[in-house]
Amino acid sequence: MTAIAFHLARQDLLRNLLLLPLAAEAAPPKVFSYASDDGAFFFSLPAAEWTLQTDCSPARRRLECSALGRRAVVTAQRVSGGGLVSATVDMGAFGKRLGEFASLQEITAMVTASQPDSARMLDASAITSRSGKAPLYYVLRYRNGDSERVVKLAVQQNRLYMLTVQADARAGLGAEIAAIVASYNVFPVSTMRGGLLSSDAPAVVRSSPLDAAQRT
Repeated sequence: MTAIAFHLARQDLLRNLLLLPLAAEAAPPKVFSYASDDGAFFFSLPAAEWTLQTDCSPARRRLECSALGRRAVVTAQRVSGGGLVSATVDMGAFGKRLGEFASLQEITAMVTASQPDSARMLDASAITSRSGKAPLYYVLRYRNGDSERVVKLAVQQNRLYMLTVQADARAGLGAEIAAIVASYNVFPVSTMRGGLLSSDAPAVVRSSPLDAAQRT
């Protein structure tokens, strides 16, 4: 091949490469978000992997919830198994903010004391406000055998909000579970929207948050 022919062939090759479509980047998994009727809390789940149902909500009668003082129960299951999510709201005298209800150390002690000896606490942390002083959420992660559970809780307007995620520790769902927990957010509720603030549920004074988490 002459130098001129080689040069032309090289030009054709480069031209053809430029015309090739770029490989499409892997699209992020689709998620769907659940928001309570009154806008008090929301979280997101991978759309293809989870199914969700509302067991009771602010729009329905309080008596539909199984636990006294409970105002909302939302559950989700992983389609292929190995994962369960529940989001609950409990009415009562829990305080205006999380720090008034209990410290992280107190919450950790409650959880530890209520678990069997075989369970162990893996991590307990607080997500704070921008000032770094007031805790907005407590996140606890513990394991019992092959079952791992993450609890994220918050307090707003005397209501205890809690997201509980339980998963098979052998299923390799760590990143998925972390994303679900991170997506959970709680907001104050306006009386203009009705819902939680208009509930006639009796006060439950400083009820154990773990007990609330276990009531489904």
